[in-house]
Amino acid sequence: MEDKRYAFPRFYFISDDELLKILSTATDIHDTEKNLSKVFEFINKLDYSPSNAITAVAMVSFEGERVGYKKNVTWKKDAKVEENMMALEESMVDAIKSRFKQVLDDYSKSDDIEKFKTIWPDVHLSIL
Repeated sequence: MEDKRYAFPRFYFISDDELLKILSTATDIHDTEKNLSKVFEFINKLDYSPSNAITAVAMVSFEGERVGYKKNVTWKKDAKVEENMMALEESMVDAIKSRFKQVLDDYSKSDDIEKFKTIWPDVHLSIL
């Protein structure tokens, strides 16, 4: 298990039992998804492509906020679990970066803060 943690450092933050659950379900994204919130704190579930049930197209928070991926993630059954998790993490980071860039662009072009707040109600202006 130490090799898995070394390969994917987020595994250091979960217990041995939780890691074993993830490793035992590693070939099925839907089973692994049940334990995602232990590895990615604010992720409740994934949304999948209607045409391909093993391709994640977005992440969904516990509050229901959905952020689409720029690059979809297809779960590879023959890959190591840490490789699939790294691909998922990379898509999550890219999606957040992209969304934040959109917010900054819209904010810099906005003359009306109240209108901006209606377009991006989930963004706290204190981060800008």
